[in-house]
Amino acid sequence: MDKPLKTPPPYPIASVDHALRAATMLQLEGGATVSQIAERLGVARSTAHRLLAMLVYRDFAVQDENRVYRAGPVLELAAH
Repeated sequence: MDKPLKTPPPYPIASVDHALRAATMLQLEGGATVSQIAERLGVARSTAHRLLAMLVYRDFAVQDENRVYRAGPVLELAAH
């Protein structure tokens, strides 16, 4: 069965939408670099970096030794 199309909220907040989409990418796809997130979201690398820094701060993401961001403890808990 097809899911009905969702209607966006009347007053969307782009930064929140970007952060949620980035967190979803990390959780479902395993990991991404700043450049990959920036490209997928259609934002500047500096914006993607700030979004990822906030996700790390709130434990939604972690950065490994290769500078790849992955799902953090909060998203790991959600997966279980």
